[in-house]
Amino acid sequence: MGIHLTDLIIEATIRDGIEYLKANPEVVDDIFAPLTRTYNQRKYGQAEIDKIKTLLQAKNIAVVHSFHEAAAKAPCYSIQLGAEAEAKDRAHLGDFEADVQEDIEDEDSLIRVPLFTPSAYDPVTGKVSVPDLVDLTPLHPAYIFVDADENEFEVKPGISNVPGNKFFFIDKFQTPNVSDDCFIKTFLSYTQHEEKGDSSSVNILVGVHTKEPLLTKYLYIILKYIMKSRKNDLIRRGLVNSTFQGSDFTRDLAYQGDQVFTRFFTISGQVDDTWASVDVPLIDNVEIEATPVECPDEDES
Repeated sequence: MGIHLTDLIIEATIRDGIEYLKANPEVVDDIFAPLTRTYNQRKYGQAEIDKIKTLLQAKNIAVVHSFHEAAAKAPCYSIQLGAEAEAKDRAHLGDFEADVQEDIEDEDSLIRVPLFTPSAYDPVTGKVSVPDLVDLTPLHPAYIFVDADENEFEVKPGISNVPGNKFFFIDKFQTPNVSDDCFIKTFLSYTQHEEKGDSSSVNILVGVHTKEPLLTKYLYIILKYIMKSRKNDLIRRGLVNSTFQGSDFTRDLAYQGDQVFTRFFTISGQVDDTWASVDVPLIDNVEIEATPVECPDEDES
């Protein structure tokens, strides 16, 4: 449950991917294998791949959350939200997803009649008599009577809170231990709230920034590899149905001083956000206030 921070999903995936390539430099050989083909061999070749490996080991490839940090942190990746919109085709009434029940861990909050020692229990009638000092006002049928041995018995209809004659009933022919402290609790042992949710289509713009045009392209390819090879990570972290689109120099970042070369990578996908609404009031008793009416005459019936 929660609202996904898509930017952080992308950041974590990029960082994991870079660390993996550092630990497994042979993967870089596979990614950039086209550099060793005949048409690239003379100018680039294995020597260029080795430079990329050295760069990954020696340089800290930063991941920042603002394009304006890129000049100071280059080489780096920048992450920024491109667009986000609720998926209208998956919208549902009130964003309702499900009713969620959670166990109440604080058992003291379940107690309605605190510790008391009953006066007697009559197995023939099931009547449990209690002293006058015990207030049975909160007691209602279906509550749970817990005896001195922590055995539980359901409270039956028939409750008296009249001084001098206070009692309630449980099942007949039971063997509750009423010689010591007992208490009565509600039968509700959980809270309930509505879980709500929606789906959003999101575009994340990832910038690749370096001070060398060719290096920018290399880091772009590495980013492309990471996003393609780690789709399962994206799914587990909450970004599903991901696709990508690349572009070159689509935004003027207006850097001052050193020139920074940039290539952009747009990741599109879907996130499903969920959140808890207010608690649903649960009812453990109902009080009926009836208004008597006159009985009709036999002739009118």
